[in-house]
Amino acid sequence: MRPQQVPTFPLPMPMPADGDVLDGMEPLEGARALVIGHGALETICGLIRRGCTAATEVPVCDRRAPDPDSADIVIVPDVGSVAEARTAMAMAARVLVMGGHIAFGDGTGALGPEIADLLRAHGFCTIRSRDTRAGTVVTAERPMFGPLHWG
Repeated sequence: MRPQQVPTFPLPMPMPADGDVLDGMEPLEGARALVIGHGALETICGLIRRGCTAATEVPVCDRRAPDPDSADIVIVPDVGSVAEARTAMAMAARVLVMGGHIAFGDGTGALGPEIADLLRAHGFCTIRSRDTRAGTVVTAERPMFGPLHWG
């Protein structure tokens, strides 16, 4: 009697949820990242797939931020409100190295302009906003020199 072969069908691979917020954050190889808030697990997996060497997750409500100058990239994958963005921004201002990047994912697409204004008010530069299939992504850079407001 011959063993019966079970047919296998390739499963469609869905696009990772982290793709939109991580797009444009290259290069990530060797970077240290801090992920703040909701959607952290998917985002950390995406960072690992893209070569990030260290990633830490912190809830928005956590007041114990990691050490100063300990992250090259800060990602807030799914910001829920302007208040949440402000809290994450204050934490990012403390942990980002000079020239580090921050990205906010806004699933509603409605908070983008307000987040950009907050970033500008907190001293971030190179602020960009782009529409994606999952909402809006706002990115910015911590300046290499000059004032940075600690919010």
